[in-house]
Amino acid sequence: MQRVILWLLLASACALTRGRGQSPPPYLRIPAIQGRGHLSPALGRDVRSIGIVTALAEGEFYLQDPVGDGDPATSDAVAVRGRIPSLIVGDEIQVIGRVVEFVPGGERTGNLPVTTIEAETVEVLGGGRSLPEPVVLGPGGSAPPSGHVISPDELPVNLRMPAEAARNRFDPDS
Repeated sequence: MQRVILWLLLASACALTRGRGQSPPPYLRIPAIQGRGHLSPALGRDVRSIGIVTALAEGEFYLQDPVGDGDPATSDAVAVRGRIPSLIVGDEIQVIGRVVEFVPGGERTGNLPVTTIEAETVEVLGGGRSLPEPVVLGPGGSAPPSGHVISPDELPVNLRMPAEAARNRFDPDS
């Protein structure tokens, strides 16, 4: 009951923010939001997507496409931040928000950006959904990088900037 009330309040606020009669942003699957590069092709745009909550953290959660796209160069999950309701791992939700690139620790760290949806509204569609199959890293799975992803002489680099992202080739195989 509390989730429904919270969602109705968020939906009302969203309607006031967007204006009457304005259509919702386009629906994009999570792999399309992530894209095949350093930066999301949807960067700076409002999007709508559906997925399964797979992990919770303070002020954010992780949302995964229940099927994925089978492309190892894209991610099937995305971080979601902002004013979010109480969620449980296994909830299926629809999120509406703006796509941003967040650099953990700040741009001087040289950390890679994390594609994130800054949630405007979160609607719980159902609970108790099966979690998508995990991606195994290490023995028996995908090998993590064995060296620097960006060479030390290139640091600091801010891959949130399109010009810097273009200069640093996206190469998921290495």
